[in-house]
Amino acid sequence: MALSIFPDLRINYKDTIFASIPDGLGWNGVNRDGWKAGPLAKLRFGRDEERGGSPFLITGGSDALRGLGDVDAAVEVGGFVEKRAGPWRGRIEVRRGFGGHDGVVADGSVAYQARRGRTIINIGPRATL
Repeated sequence: MALSIFPDLRINYKDTIFASIPDGLGWNGVNRDGWKAGPLAKLRFGRDEERGGSPFLITGGSDALRGLGDVDAAVEVGGFVEKRAGPWRGRIEVRRGFGGHDGVVADGSVAYQARRGRTIINIGPRATL
């Protein structure tokens, strides 16, 4: 078991450009009728085999990565498509890595989203391939 603290600071310009650590830097090139789509760039943090992976690890971890070596940070560039229907959001992203890896990464998620003042709560499954 491990505990990591991951910052989630967000900056938006209108409903056009967004930037955050988990969502990356993107542009809503399509933004109508509940649909959003556009280009996206993300930073994938590196991995330290001695600490168990996450650069945000506070306590715990695992020695399962020992012998696999460290992995440098990577920039991933690609695009996303998102559909919102009421409080529900479905999103698919496909990105190619540069730097720490050169593979293709695909993320998919479905979430129920609730807003309480300035706090946003998302509940739902995510998958990464």
